[in-house]
Amino acid sequence: MDASPEPLTTGTAASFWTPELVAALRDAVEVASQQSVTAIVQDVPAYRDEFRHGRSAVLKEAVSMALHGFLDLIETPGPGDAAPTGPTSATVLGARSLGRREARAGRTVEAVLAAYRVGARVCWVTFSDVALEHGLAARELQTFAALTFTYIDDLSAATVAGHTQERARSDQRRSQARTNLGLLVVRGARTAEVDAAARAAGLTSPRTVSLMVCRSEDTGALTSRLPLRTLVLDQVGLGPEGSGWSTLLLPDPTDDELDRARRTLRRAGVHCLVTPPVGRAAAPETWRLASRWVSVPPDPMGVPEGPLDLQDVLPHMVVHSDAAAARELAAAALEPLADLPGSTQERLVETLRLWMLLRGQRALVAERLGVHPQTVRYRMNQLRDLFGSTLDDPRGAEQVLLATLVAPGLTASD
Repeated sequence: MDASPEPLTTGTAASFWTPELVAALRDAVEVASQQSVTAIVQDVPAYRDEFRHGRSAVLKEAVSMALHGFLDLIETPGPGDAAPTGPTSATVLGARSLGRREARAGRTVEAVLAAYRVGARVCWVTFSDVALEHGLAARELQTFAALTFTYIDDLSAATVAGHTQERARSDQRRSQARTNLGLLVVRGARTAEVDAAARAAGLTSPRTVSLMVCRSEDTGALTSRLPLRTLVLDQVGLGPEGSGWSTLLLPDPTDDELDRARRTLRRAGVHCLVTPPVGRAAAPETWRLASRWVSVPPDPMGVPEGPLDLQDVLPHMVVHSDAAAARELAAAALEPLADLPGSTQERLVETLRLWMLLRGQRALVAERLGVHPQTVRYRMNQLRDLFGSTLDDPRGAEQVLLATLVAPGLTASD
């Protein structure tokens, strides 16, 4: 994009550039520029609001400079009286600067090219009238037209290059600002810093946020389906596999947006954690709490497809918050099973866990285990023989239940 435009090519020198013709064309530049701007404002909607009330001086100056640059080329042909060789470096730089200015003004490439087409048409009408008045023949007029429109094509290409460059820079700055905004929110930065970052990102400073913790590989698919203001934080040290996780922040979410987000996550089959909306002041602690979820062993009771709500996983996170205490609890509370084979221990722990959680409903326990109710009866008799009165004591039953909840995770991690 930074290369200079290709030179104008006509194949032969233009012998009809008399000093009188060039002078006449220069005299017509003012009229051609004004007529071009008027036509652009009238025919290209993107320019209408800004320039219709007399604020067209900058645009007129750009057209005038381009036309004078073209006439400068005519007056100074290439070696051996060859045809003009294309816009000068200064003209190209001016065209690129125009492209950057148009991008900052929010006008699209399509709008810029439309303005070039309209301006070229109007300028050519004026220039061709002058050329005809000075006796140019049809063949010479063809050459003149080819030079004019090739020159304008070169300028428009330079303008598009500047526009593209500015858009890329702007997108990069906005992306950095959005990332910075998300980091400031989860770090609990001062209000002034958050407000400044929001302005830089082109967003409203959030009052509340909902956080979504997910695998980094899933963020691309998710951000295209979530509100555009969603912020993405990658590689921010989540859990023991920090770079593999990301946090998505949805500022000021409505109930409807959160419902749609959960449906989107569910349809995409993405396993992630979603927090309820919290005030910005509570965002850092909520983020730290949600971040711990990534290092918690899987829930032995299983998890539904799609997203999980923070409130739903809090009990499981509490049980697994201290790995050393969990190991000690499991070893002590499940000591009656220590002499049994590993596979037998696993079956009895699973049965005991479901028995206690489902309040002794044998049919439901059997259904969850995929066994006959008589099998459940047999296992529970075996467990009562092993644990004795412990299962009837509230404190003892509490320890055994917690142990059955953490034991599978410990086994998996060990």
